[in-house]
Amino acid sequence: MRSPNTLSRRRVSKIGASPHADAPPSQVASTLLKEQYDRLRKDFIEIKAELVKNTGLTVHNAKLAFHNVELAIRVIKLQEDLNTRQEEMKQLQVLTLGQSTVLQSRVQAVLTQTYELQEYPILRLFVVLPEYPSRWDATNPFSNKFRLYFLCECGEHTKSIDSKTKIPSHIH
Repeated sequence: MRSPNTLSRRRVSKIGASPHADAPPSQVASTLLKEQYDRLRKDFIEIKAELVKNTGLTVHNAKLAFHNVELAIRVIKLQEDLNTRQEEMKQLQVLTLGQSTVLQSRVQAVLTQTYELQEYPILRLFVVLPEYPSRWDATNPFSNKFRLYFLCECGEHTKSIDSKTKIPSHIH
């Protein structure tokens, strides 16, 4: 007679439908170990392939990170250069404004002088001649004496109508 354990094992093995149900236990164990070894080996090969792939991706990420650092350094240098040039431009603008202010004041001075000359005419034409032309020293021209002759710009338009002077207008 069979024991109840044996029947239940057979039922379990028939229900589970294991391919090793009729094989001896040592062979079943050996087959199971081989299957587990094969699965582990297959899993190990897959893990190793994933590890190689991940290592490649890690190296690629490291290269990208290094490239990003290089780009960041380049951007910082460009920003520093930009800031330097902006400061130079500000200084040039300040200098230009200062020079334009000086220029404006000079133009104003010239305009003022022009209007003053029209209101208060002065002698503007002159000739410089040697005082003694016969004693001219050509080797040292600065030892000679000179005379300054003013030329009058007077004409008919400057004669006074009721002039009481007896000096003609062409002699002053």
